[in-house]
This record gives sequence, C-alpha cells and structure tokens, in this order.
Amino acid sequence: MLVSRSIRVISGAIAGGLIVALMPSTAFAYSENNRTVSCDTAYTTSLVTLYGDGTLSYSQVDTSPDTNRYAWAVSDLGDSFPLRALVDQQNTKWFSAPARNWTFKTRIVQNKNCNGISPGNGNTALDYQAFVI
Repeated sequence: MLVSRSIRVISGAIAGGLIVALMPSTAFAYSENNRTVSCDTAYTTSLVTLYGDGTLSYSQVDTSPDTNRYAWAVSDLGDSFPLRALVDQQNTKWFSAPARNWTFKTRIVQNKNCNGISPGNGNTALDYQAFVI
C-alpha cells in the first residue's frame, strides 16, 4: 500500500516581493495488487484497507480465468457502500465518503468452475486498483 501526501505551492508578487505559501493538499491513498480470490459465492475477500474521505474508486483490471465480481467498501465504523458488479477493465466510484478506514471487498457474482476437472470451484487471479481521492 502506498500512501502519499503532497503540498501545493502558491506564489504571488506583492509590492515587488515574492510570497510563497505552502498548503496541505488533499490526502491520496492508492493500492494496486494481485490477489488470489475464490470462484465460490460463499467466500468474500477483503482486499485492502485505505484511509481517506471523498471519492472511493475501485477497478477490476483483470481476472484469470475471467470472472464477474462484486466490489464494495466497508468502513471501520460500519459504514458501507453498495455492491457493484464488475467485469475486467471496469471501474466504479462511490462519492461523499466520510474520513474513515475503508476496506475494499470482493466476491464472485455467480459460482464458476475455475478449477477444471478438480473438485470445488477453485480460485482466480485478480488484478485490481483501489483509490481514495
């Protein structure tokens, strides 16, 4: 997980002098990862927890084998945003999130045999990106 903060530099000329002001910029949190996740609807995976407020954004970059997955976010205080069904190369956003630790979660939409002839539904590799902006 990479969390960074930046500052904005504002400068201007007043009576021949230069004034520089440093102001904190909006916090930005980001995670990009590859996880093994279940192809069985009985299993939910918590992907990453990021702190912030404003807009939560989640992208399902790629799954192998391809799967349609639900994504949603839950805060450490129990707030949650609704499930959104996604396919590869699709993203979703939730707006007006209060300042919290937000855990991004995923679960397959429908059971899928990702295991070939082996027993059980198996797993898929999920590449994702999560942001708090």
